[in-house]
Amino acid sequence: MQLFTSYKAAFQSCVETQTFSVAHLYHLKKDMNIDTSGCYKIFFPLTGKKKFHIDNHIYNVECNDLFFITPREWHYFSHFDDEEVHERYVIFIFPDYLKSSSSSKTDLTACFSHANADFPNKLTLSEKERERFIYYIRKLSSPEEYGSDLLDHAVFLRLMVLLNRIAPLHKETQISPVNTLNLHNKTVDEIIAYLNTHITEDLSLKNIAEQFYISPSYLCKTFKNTTGTTIHKYITAQRITLAKDFLSEGHPIIKVSAMCGFNDYNAFLKAFTKEVGISPKKYSQFSV
Repeated sequence: MQLFTSYKAAFQSCVETQTFSVAHLYHLKKDMNIDTSGCYKIFFPLTGKKKFHIDNHIYNVECNDLFFITPREWHYFSHFDDEEVHERYVIFIFPDYLKSSSSSKTDLTACFSHANADFPNKLTLSEKERERFIYYIRKLSSPEEYGSDLLDHAVFLRLMVLLNRIAPLHKETQISPVNTLNLHNKTVDEIIAYLNTHITEDLSLKNIAEQFYISPSYLCKTFKNTTGTTIHKYITAQRITLAKDFLSEGHPIIKVSAMCGFNDYNAFLKAFTKEVGISPKKYSQFSV
């Protein structure tokens, strides 16, 4: 199969084929937008010394770390030098494809079920597991030939079985999200919980600040220092995630805009297309 060198192209291929795709990436601009693409994703950095923001958690990144991301989790990397290369593999998986590839005895989505505190997004592989993972990636990137689609599917199944087998083995030894960096802030946790509960309502800085008896400037500064992103980007990301759910359920696009808390329809179209990579109309067509 084709090994993409563009994050956007890999995502679009995953959505259009409704299967999976793999990207081998080297660079990432320093100020990365929050990723809200509607696929399961597996990140495997080949270079470390970064920070990976997943929802309101921050993880240290080392070379043997692998990250599971669900469609509802926003995420981005930080701590980049201007000239630094950030090499990584990213596997995009269409949710229905992963579910249909499972069986009554083998749930391939299990490795993404990390909602409880004992199973964070991060999985640190042993050297042997790392070699096996890369072996499967290289098998997937073999030249196209007769029957390659079936062989790619078989390799994909073997890779997902491998990850689902080893994930529980690491469950008790995984390091929790990096709140040891003194970046954890109880107030911000409460703010995030409030935003998630009231995401469709008026969430102006003034209204949010009044709820917590703090100034808008302190709100912005504390939120950015703790999460690594702005409160505006967080709200937008959560609203777009909600919009994808509504679009998948068949709601009209113009109604989805208002249902998610966007006061301006054009602003919704622009934000959705920028963050997801395709327009709401195209997304709704692929999600039916």
